[in-house]
Amino acid sequence: MTFANVMELFSKALKAGGGLVLVIGLINLAFGVKDHEGSKVQNAIWTAVAGGVLLLAAAMVTNITL
Repeated sequence: MTFANVMELFSKALKAGGGLVLVIGLINLAFGVKDHEGSKVQNAIWTAVAGGVLLLAAAMVTNITL
C-alpha cells in the first residue's frame, strides 16, 4: 500500500466522520431552536462547525505528498 493510497483512505474516513458530525450538529440545532434553548443552540452550532473543520481537513489531506 503506497502513501497516496493511505492518504486517500484517511481522507475518505475524515469525509465520512465530518459529514456525520455536521449532520448531527444540524439536527441538534433544529431541536435547540424548536425548544428555544440557547445552550443547545450554541452547542449545536459548535458541533456543526467542528464537522465543517473535519471536512476541510479531509480536503487538505489529499494534497499531502512525499
